[in-house]
Amino acid sequence: GGGPSIKSRLQEINKFKNKIACGSVHDYLVENNIFCEYAVVCDPDPISANYFRNPVKYTKYLVSTGCDEEVYKILNNYNIFMWHCFSEELLKTPIEDNFSAIGGGCTVGLRAMSIALVLGYSEFHFFGFDSCLEVNKNNKIAHHAYDFSDKSEELGVLYKVRVGTDKEIDQTKEFICAGYHIAQAEHFKNFYEKYNKYFSATFNDEGLISEL
Repeated sequence: GGGPSIKSRLQEINKFKNKIACGSVHDYLVENNIFCEYAVVCDPDPISANYFRNPVKYTKYLVSTGCDEEVYKILNNYNIFMWHCFSEELLKTPIEDNFSAIGGGCTVGLRAMSIALVLGYSEFHFFGFDSCLEVNKNNKIAHHAYDFSDKSEELGVLYKVRVGTDKEIDQTKEFICAGYHIAQAEHFKNFYEKYNKYFSATFNDEGLISEL
C-alpha cells in the first residue's frame, strides 16, 4: 500500500521475493527500484492510469475488467491479466456467463489480498496499509508516501478514531482518518474474522488496522 509508513520500510520490502503493488503505489516503488511480481488495479476512474506511468516488463498487471480503457492503453504492451471485481452492478449486468469474481472489500489493497489467496499465497506481510494519516510534529498531514497524481484527488472529511472499549478508550492512540481508511479497517476486520484460517497477517506499521 501507499501509506506514509513505507518511506522507512523500502529496504525491508525489497527483501521479499513475492510482492504485490496495490493501486497508486506502483510508480513510487519503481522509482525506488522496487519491482513487484504483481500490480493490482480495480478503480473504474480514468485517474487510475496515472498510477502506471512507469510500467515494467517484469510485472504482471492484474487489471480489473471494470477499469477505464485509459489503464489498458497505458499498459498495452505489458503483461496484463484480467479479472472481474465483484460488485452489485456486476451481478445486474454480467460481462460473461458463469463468471467468477473477486470480492474482499472497498479498496484495491483488500481485493489484492483476495487475489493473493486465490493464487495460493497464505503468509501476508502488509506494508503501507496504515489506514490513517500521518501527522508530523508540525501538524502537517501526509496521506500517502507521495503526492496525489491529480488535483481532483482529495481526502474529504477527516475523523478522529480510537480503538477500544468505552472504559479504556481514553488510554488508546488516536488516529486521523479519511472515510475510506475507516471502511478499509472495518472490511479487513470482517474478512479476517471469516477467513483467517487460510492466511496469517503481519502489519509492518503502527496504523489503524495494526491497532485493530
